[in-house]
Amino acid sequence: MTTKLVIENLKNKPMRSLLSFLLIGVPVTLILTLVGLSTGMLNDSKQRARGVVADILVRASRTTVGIQQSADSVPES
Repeated sequence: MTTKLVIENLKNKPMRSLLSFLLIGVPVTLILTLVGLSTGMLNDSKQRARGVVADILVRASRTTVGIQQSADSVPES
């Protein structure tokens, strides 16, 4: 019953059906794409930040305090 009603509506008013499909389908697709991209970018930046390793060396008061990054902890790209 419902299928027959949908088919008849598509036959009688194809432009309205197409516009309804586009005006509902396109924004939903865009929202899902934006959510997926933002989630992926956040996860990627979190993963990159987790890979950064720095050793802090504290010296006597007469010398300066420096930050040294270990060569063996730097991932090769």
